[in-house]
Amino acid sequence: MFSAAGRGFVDQREKFSRVIAGRNIENYVLLKKGEFSYNKGNSDRYPQGCVYRLEEFEEGAVPNVWISFRLRSESDSPLFYKHFFLYGGLNHGLHRLINAGVRNDGLLNLTASNFFSVTVPTPEPAEQAQLGELFENLSIFIKNLRTQRTALDQQKRGLMQRLLTGKIRVNP
Repeated sequence: MFSAAGRGFVDQREKFSRVIAGRNIENYVLLKKGEFSYNKGNSDRYPQGCVYRLEEFEEGAVPNVWISFRLRSESDSPLFYKHFFLYGGLNHGLHRLINAGVRNDGLLNLTASNFFSVTVPTPEPAEQAQLGELFENLSIFIKNLRTQRTALDQQKRGLMQRLLTGKIRVNP
């Protein structure tokens, strides 16, 4: 299991063409489907790290430097919190707690107790469910638009290539 910025959890074989966890599996935490894990690695997209929800696999092993958790209540909406975390809902609170800069290994200097001290909103379950569905639908819509944009960009490149090579001509 590996976290790819913006993609969530991916199989190590997909990312690296092999399993890189090695023999030190004791340095990993078993995560069950539906649970969350905070990757303390910073990136341009996630300067305060990112929380991902394990959805694609029944279980996975994440490095023990990640902070893993599950929602407290069965009535909490996993979709709401998935999108809340992915779109930076914790950033303000985390930014205040992260020590100046990054350690040499690229991990943000944040303890589990500090992470769990960040205030997280708890709308009523019905509102969470509505917002979660809305955010999920918007994410799917945006993903489809990006796919269409990629296809149009490819089509444009192909047409430009045909114009530049003279395979097709435009009448004035």
